[in-house]
Amino acid sequence: MSVRPLLIPRDASRKIRPPTYEALFKGHRGAVKGVFVVPDGRLLSWSSDGTLRFWHGDGTSDGKALVGHTRAVEGALLLPDGRILSWSADHTLRLWNPDGSPYGDPLSGHRDGVNGARLLADGRILSWSADATLRLWRPDGLSDGAPLAGHRENVCGTVLLEDESILSWSWDGTLRRWQPNGDPSAKPLVGHKSWVNGALPLPGGQHLLSWSDDATLRVWRLDSGEEATRLLGNQFSVKEALLLADGRILSCGNDWAMGVWRADGSADGEPLTGHRGCVNGAIQLEDGRVVSWSDDCTLKIWDLQKREAATLSGHSKLVTGARVLRDGRILSWSWDCTLRIWDPDAKAQVGVLAGHENRIIGAVQTTDGDIVSWSSDATLRRWSSDASNHSPALETLEKPIIGALVLPDGRVLSWSMDHHLRIWSPDGRLSGSLGGHEAAVGGALILSDGRLLSWSADATLRIRRPEASDQGRQCIGHEGPVFGALALPDGGFLSWSRDSTLRRWSKDGTLIGTPFAGHEEDVYGATLLPNGLVASWGKDKSLRLWDQTGAPVSVHYGHEGTYDGVVMIPDGRLLSWSADETLRLSDQTDYADFIRFRGHQSWVSGALPLADGRILSWSRDMTLRFWNLDGTTAGDPLTGHEASVLGAIVLPDRRVLSWSNDSTIRLWRWDGMPLSVVRLSSPPFEVRATGGNQFSVVAECNNTIVVHDADLNSIA
Repeated sequence: MSVRPLLIPRDASRKIRPPTYEALFKGHRGAVKGVFVVPDGRLLSWSSDGTLRFWHGDGTSDGKALVGHTRAVEGALLLPDGRILSWSADHTLRLWNPDGSPYGDPLSGHRDGVNGARLLADGRILSWSADATLRLWRPDGLSDGAPLAGHRENVCGTVLLEDESILSWSWDGTLRRWQPNGDPSAKPLVGHKSWVNGALPLPGGQHLLSWSDDATLRVWRLDSGEEATRLLGNQFSVKEALLLADGRILSCGNDWAMGVWRADGSADGEPLTGHRGCVNGAIQLEDGRVVSWSDDCTLKIWDLQKREAATLSGHSKLVTGARVLRDGRILSWSWDCTLRIWDPDAKAQVGVLAGHENRIIGAVQTTDGDIVSWSSDATLRRWSSDASNHSPALETLEKPIIGALVLPDGRVLSWSMDHHLRIWSPDGRLSGSLGGHEAAVGGALILSDGRLLSWSADATLRIRRPEASDQGRQCIGHEGPVFGALALPDGGFLSWSRDSTLRRWSKDGTLIGTPFAGHEEDVYGATLLPNGLVASWGKDKSLRLWDQTGAPVSVHYGHEGTYDGVVMIPDGRLLSWSADETLRLSDQTDYADFIRFRGHQSWVSGALPLADGRILSWSRDMTLRFWNLDGTTAGDPLTGHEASVLGAIVLPDRRVLSWSNDSTIRLWRWDGMPLSVVRLSSPPFEVRATGGNQFSVVAECNNTIVVHDADLNSIA
């Protein structure tokens, strides 16, 4: 396969110096999954290779590996007497003496991988497993009674409550309380409609907070097990929740936003929006600000009072973790194989720790202030926390690029948070900057006559020629940020906005008619159907059909989450997909007559009808699926992507190309068999067929654009 990358930085004359680090720890043969520092200053690591290892601070191994597990070691903890407890996907836990020799026999009893373990106040050990049970063990490793059985699926986690009872949660959507002796303490906490992702006790000891893939957080009364409050507002899976210093609750998840909730469960304002990918986590700084990190390759520092955020850009792939260092700076790590250090006051990057050869899984600060990171490249690395020793970042644009597309002449158009569009020549030189917008540019498209149409958070659109030196024609009419636009057959265009309306414009930018009014909240998207009707969808969870004058034709409700798109299949029925994990196939006039497609485990991001009558869909659950028109699945899911699937196209020979936030493009045979993988330097904005067996890719994350051309015949 021939791939010709084109990198377009702001200043290509600056180079990244070779990486510097204090020590390299090599010895594991699989991904390093965790590390902690033992009291004598040594490091203990564990790995997917089934071993644990001790290390000196200079990177040398301290004796032989701790060998005994037969599958990946999932975790370890240090016991008060100096022994080590480890647990594994091999269904067992093991105890080790401080010198690394085995202590007794394996702790056997679970029938599936052990997900976690913790030490109880009386010295016993609690473990939980994918076999749907928890188990108690005596300090000597012998079983202490029968399994704690009641969950029906994978037990994901536990927390200890003030009365020393145990709380567990599971993929079965329930939480359960257990007495210290293992007996059930009360009836299960039932209400979540999908797996529970976490829980924590609230101050006062009377209530418990849980969050779930069903897009809700719930507050429970511990005395009765009844639901006290349901926190609604997330569009999809709640991945994490954080109890803020003032008692409020912060939630983050797959809908690209964070919710802020008062202690009584009411929403404290609108969700915090700004990330353009799943929010993977958040932490609170001592001064009350919040740092979040996301699949969009950025971190953000939020002032919760002003509800404003500063963006920290530099990573080129999704950011998977962050922590606050002792000096108040922020350390982040990413799938781009780097760690980065940020000054939260200057809101600037002050160091790059480059050297790992695969995605970084985690990092910790040692007692002497150094940083230890571990990675899927099977190594650990120790770094000085002195930012002067770190590689400088490649200088790029001052604000994040939001999107890009390839112009007909081969140049690349990008748009950015800095209010500008830019045009880049094929050799990577900046050939033009288009201003005029007064806020972030949300998108752009090419009209039929070659002019550019752009739209912005400043509530306007602009039309101009690519070579124009002026700011173009400003289109004023919306009363809120413009979220998108589409070209109409007559040369005009249609736009939609946070102001809950759509508006039609002539090709010269003049408003036509009155607003398309009917949506009750933000309009998220629209499309022109083959029969000439306009379909729009929005935050109000409705799908609305209009004629091109703006007259309403019909309104459809049905999905339990926000609609994310709709397409008309050849027989005239409408296929829609949603944040509720489903697709629906329905008649345009009788929306009550529908077929529901169930199978995805997360937000369905897109779908298209295939020539053979099947439907292809893709989702944030990292899979694609083929469906028959009766709603049944046509074969197994297409698995392989390691992050949300962003899109898919079908090539002329029926093969499927999909692209993902994991920075890969995958080629599949028409029956779902995987054929090949293209690995990019960052998640792609767009993959577009350019004719024949060619496709082009526009990829961006750390404010650079990469354009690839590939001959698909050489992949197959």
